[in-house]
Amino acid sequence: MSKLNLQDFFADEARVKYGCAKKAIALSKEDPQRLYPAFDFFPQFLHGDKNILKWAAIQIIGHLSAVDAKKKVDALVPDLITLLSDKTMITAANAIGALSEIAKNKPEDREKILKALLKVEETTYYIRGEISPECTKVAVGHVIKALGNFGRLVYRRKDVRNFLQRQTENTRPRVRETAEKLLAEKVVKFEEK
Repeated sequence: MSKLNLQDFFADEARVKYGCAKKAIALSKEDPQRLYPAFDFFPQFLHGDKNILKWAAIQIIGHLSAVDAKKKVDALVPDLITLLSDKTMITAANAIGALSEIAKNKPEDREKILKALLKVEETTYYIRGEISPECTKVAVGHVIKALGNFGRLVYRRKDVRNFLQRQTENTRPRVRETAEKLLAEKVVKFEEK
């Protein structure tokens, strides 16, 4: 990977700015320890108006939770939870992914993250200023996928089982089928024991 200059996040040229964001995401995933000293650089983008930089920062913070010995991520969990109700589903989807990474790496934050994720089905998202029920259904699919980061015991929880049961009525085939599969494979196994 070529040298990463975080000041390129502020470049005027989109190719440079977004290229830097892409490199930072890759580094945070592949070698989070190497990027962790720059942690304090990324939160400034969480509430900015440059969506691609916001999405990059969200992903990076999630990845850096794997090496967060200084507990810097903990202070950002409420901000990331707030982003679940952003009007843009892509922002919420990135927050879902980051929060599930944090839940995997930081057991102390799992409960509040899980409760927030299970509320995504009640969130309204927009496309070009119009309410988009389909975006909510897609976001729910991201939550279902994220459940895997909470450990296998999560499927014993009544709130999770109820959430999955409701998604068997989801009109998006992939979401519905995934919920049905998890109910059949994960939940039934626990109930049989």
